[in-house]
Amino acid sequence: MALSKITNASVADTAVHGRRNMIINGAMQVAQRGTSFSTSTSQYTLDRMRRSESSLSTAVIGVEQSTDAPDGFSYSFKATTTTVEGAVNTADAYYPLVYRIEAQDLQHLQYATTNAKTLTASFWVKSSVTGTYVLSLYNSDNARMIGKTYSVNTANTWEYKTLTFSGDTTDGFNNDTGTGLELYFAAGAGSNFTSGTLASSWEDYSAANFLAGQSVNLQNTLNATWQITGVQLEVGDTATPFEHRSYGEELALCQRYYSQASLTVDGLDVGDTSYNAYIWFKSSMRASPSVTQTNFNGHGDITAITATESIRFRRIGGFQITSYTADAEL
Repeated sequence: MALSKITNASVADTAVHGRRNMIINGAMQVAQRGTSFSTSTSQYTLDRMRRSESSLSTAVIGVEQSTDAPDGFSYSFKATTTTVEGAVNTADAYYPLVYRIEAQDLQHLQYATTNAKTLTASFWVKSSVTGTYVLSLYNSDNARMIGKTYSVNTANTWEYKTLTFSGDTTDGFNNDTGTGLELYFAAGAGSNFTSGTLASSWEDYSAANFLAGQSVNLQNTLNATWQITGVQLEVGDTATPFEHRSYGEELALCQRYYSQASLTVDGLDVGDTSYNAYIWFKSSMRASPSVTQTNFNGHGDITAITATESIRFRRIGGFQITSYTADAEL
């Protein structure tokens, strides 16, 4: 029996590859904050997915967790322009979806060495507006960038895209819990970000080059839509099948950055004048988070003393908390 030839493509199609995907919640399953967002402010929406904007004066672009998705997926991130931008040619306007990766999770890429690893991004995309879009990678620690264009060829149709980026032999990433690498999926960009030449290899940041080639401006078309799911970033020059993780695993990974709970916690008397309540997070958080307590039953304010493992609520006099949020996003 003749043995079949092993190729990159055959390995990608048949082999078992564990922990390839550097993106958390790439299948858009987890939505702790909610499933729809109507304003256009920069904010996290679906878990780990940050809707960003600059200099949009009138545009309103809603975001939702949509059940419209390609085969093999249940959800997508969907943006819809419900109010168009008045000044459609604003030079410094842009509208991307941004994903941020912790610097300490990028050390295996060996950037700033001759062994810097190639990265391949793959994803499913669907838009009502055809044309050229840009995905740019940005090294937040050293202000470096590289970008690639892709085309939406047919309106309102799911299309699979793969983009390969060379490794950066010049600058690397800090070994810390801060932002290391950012992925900018552009859905609109003004001339301040498109008037130059897109960086085909890693170079120092230049606004004019950052999103050069982006021809679509979602914010200028009423009811325009842009959707994405199955987002994967992996080492190598070949896109492998999307790494599906269980919902429970994805949720636990997301809770390193944002967590919320509905529960009843009573302040415990530790003396005649102060009460404490302790809550342990479900996952160790990236950093000591900002905490908001809701459904607070008591008098006056309480102080939340936080660490990466737990919160200690403290105030003078008794209290009761029935829910909280803890945010340690990048």
